[in-house]
Amino acid sequence: MKLPVLSRNPKLYSTRRLVEAAAFVLLIFVLAAAQATLDPDIIWSRVPLPAAALRLPTAGKTVPACHTCELTMAAGASSIRHAHAHCPRCGEVLHRRKPHSIERTWALIFASLICLAPANLLPIMPVTSLGQIQSDTERCDYSGETGV
Repeated sequence: MKLPVLSRNPKLYSTRRLVEAAAFVLLIFVLAAAQATLDPDIIWSRVPLPAAALRLPTAGKTVPACHTCELTMAAGASSIRHAHAHCPRCGEVLHRRKPHSIERTWALIFASLICLAPANLLPIMPVTSLGQIQSDTERCDYSGETGV
């Protein structure tokens, strides 16, 4: 496949960059097509599982789950009895809940509180009209309308 190039000398910098850019664009299209056509559930369903992993979990109980392939295991499965059990499908560590979920939640709460004050106090859109500058924020009035 020959690509049209700006110069006939393949050693020039511009020619190499054009070929690299075309290869990158082609790679992006291939990755987008692969992501659109491949379903992770279908791929994971084709991986064989041991008999202990095929038992259904009982309702109302917390079950260990893999956060990579989303496999849930029955609580009495032989492969998950020790503290650091691994997923029989992908090999990742099984957890009864997401690791560090409380810490992540608190971190997101503090980050939102830090961002709340500047978002409501600083102007988001200064408009200059006929030499006069008007700055508006996202504060809401008591009537429910935004300040913008």
